Amino acid sequence: VKKIKFRKLLNMINNGKISGSYTICAALTYELKKRL
Repeated sequence: VKKIKFRKLLNMINNGKISGSYTICAALTYELKKRL
């Protein structure tokens, strides 16, 4: 997950390949940490 770009990750979530609020929260948390 760490090497996957955020937009690609969002696309995967939208496509239903990745589901669950936990996965989304983890992705958003990683994105925020990366920008800090």
